[in-house]
Amino acid sequence: MRKVLITGAGNGVGKATAEILKDEKLLLIDIDEKNLKAVAKKLNCDYFVCDVTNVENIESLKQYVEKHFSKIDTLINCAGVWTKGEISQLNNEHFKKLNTLEKLKNIIATNTFGTIAMITAFSPILINNAAVKRGVDSCQIINMNSQSGVETEEFCPVYNASKHGSYYYRKAVQRDLEAPPTTSEMDFPLPSGKSISQYEYHIFLIIPCHSEDQLKFSFLLPGRTVLFFFMHDLILIL
Repeated sequence: MRKVLITGAGNGVGKATAEILKDEKLLLIDIDEKNLKAVAKKLNCDYFVCDVTNVENIESLKQYVEKHFSKIDTLINCAGVWTKGEISQLNNEHFKKLNTLEKLKNIIATNTFGTIAMITAFSPILINNAAVKRGVDSCQIINMNSQSGVETEEFCPVYNASKHGSYYYRKAVQRDLEAPPTTSEMDFPLPSGKSISQYEYHIFLIIPCHSEDQLKFSFLLPGRTVLFFFMHDLILIL
């Protein structure tokens, strides 16, 4: 059984992720205390109210994890905020309300800084736990990204920028933590019945499949594998 920390678990993708992984030992994180409590109660798991844009909140969460959840082996970053509105449309009252400076600041803070802050805070714990396990079951960092993280979309430029920021941060971290290069090939079956091969630097390109299959499949991969779920999910396995 894995010990999994999931951000943004009170709503949306984070909540769905928690439900998919309900058989693991979960610590759910969200700023929305009401919904977070409800999800934790439904899944019979622990929770911690935390704003991933707030440094003091993250420090408190880290202290809690070190005391109560120190054997964590998976961090899943789902917390995110979305908005739309082309720059050319900001005279429109509807788009103006969706793109106040305060809202734009929160999008960057949540989607980019929040992901960076969580990885910065918890990667030392994960790396230490991976070293103790020596690859057995591995430790993982999973970032839920978006098509907007790999493409340019003029209808949501700020969200686009925030997701590109976390995407390139992940690439830099990946290069730091990935296993030594290898040219050997190994086939791994996908839950859908498809298969993939292991290429140089352990980078995988996955044909998109259901998120539930992707998440469950990620737990089956060998230690220190770097995995890239095309377009949607970015996965780093230490």
